[in-house]
Amino acid sequence: VISSRTVTISGTPSWLVGSSILVESELMEVTAVSADTLTVQRGIKNTTVAPHAAVIGPSYCGCQPNGTVIGNASCACNVIKLAFFGATDDVFANSGLDSL
Repeated sequence: VISSRTVTISGTPSWLVGSSILVESELMEVTAVSADTLTVQRGIKNTTVAPHAAVIGPSYCGCQPNGTVIGNASCACNVIKLAFFGATDDVFANSGLDSL
């Protein structure tokens, strides 16, 4: 679940502070971790701040806590990815991404 400045996920490790995460096409920087909540700075590296749903698809779709889709092939669960940037990366590209 993503609110204006927080992202809620299960099993949040504290080492994520200072890391960048990607949700759809928006990059966010993790500024704090508390239990299962990340506090983030949204829209970093010139990406657009946008609403993000946990579930993608028709109203009968759902997601289990482990990310397993509930529904048919038209359903999907949104994924948070950990983004790594090298010393020369100054714009966002689809490289260095791992699912979180």
